[in-house]
Amino acid sequence: MADPVRFDNVVQFAELPEQPIEEVEVGNLTPNVLNITRLHFSNTVKTVLTNFLNGQEGQEIILLGEGHTEVANNVNIVNHSSADVKLTNGAAHKWCYMLGKWRQVL
Repeated sequence: MADPVRFDNVVQFAELPEQPIEEVEVGNLTPNVLNITRLHFSNTVKTVLTNFLNGQEGQEIILLGEGHTEVANNVNIVNHSSADVKLTNGAAHKWCYMLGKWRQVL
């Protein structure tokens, strides 16, 4: 495996790198977020996410919900309210992986 890319100074892109929105399979409670920063959910019944797999230290993810998906507050995920968070229809919600846990960003 090659060494990761490292920058010693501020980088300015002439064109932003592509960051596609990952469509999460309906009913998936633990989506894989390896090299993914944006996820869209299309659940039609209450679905509670319990973890995001393969997170990397410092990784941020943005979730777009539909009003049926919730993010659990548990040993893997720390929500600001200390309670489960409903992904409001059409709203973007952000979490960051730090010190071994996903932490909600307000």
